[in-house]
Amino acid sequence: FFEPTPSSPSSSFCCHQTMWFRLLCLALCLTLCVSQASNRIRLEDVRALTFYKDQMTKARRTSPIPQMQCVSGSAQGQYTPSVVQCTNAGSAGHGDVQWECKADMESRYKFGWVRVNCEGYESPEDEWVLQGSCGLEFSLERTSSGGSGSGYGYGSGSGYGDGGGYRHGNQYNSKRYSGD
Repeated sequence: FFEPTPSSPSSSFCCHQTMWFRLLCLALCLTLCVSQASNRIRLEDVRALTFYKDQMTKARRTSPIPQMQCVSGSAQGQYTPSVVQCTNAGSAGHGDVQWECKADMESRYKFGWVRVNCEGYESPEDEWVLQGSCGLEFSLERTSSGGSGSGYGYGSGSGYGDGGGYRHGNQYNSKRYSGD
């Protein structure tokens, strides 16, 4: 009956096999760590966000939310833009981003206020957010023009508080610009 000794070829093979297994596990762990880290981003570093009607956000610690949701205003329930683009208009620090949002809307509608909500990566107060987790809440108002031409509704929002995993922005009034 043969038992491998430390210098036998069987022992050497076993040792190399264990070493390769450990290296493979280490490589897998590093890959997972890097891929998770690439899913987070500082909100201040985001230049623009695009929101789509009837689409949901990504989520990691909480449940997904609608990418776009009209929550108040005189035109609530009457119209929802299909796409809204929000651009970073600057920051006061600590994740407090000012957003300017616009959508191609009929001239009879305008944003009243807008609020960008993103899932904090580790907690609701985290300055890092999960990439793809931002949603837009807004109020939609009827204008006095009532025409059917197109225009852009602009608004901005920033600030954060608590919210069960999501950072909720403060409400800011919007400006109305007509243009083609």
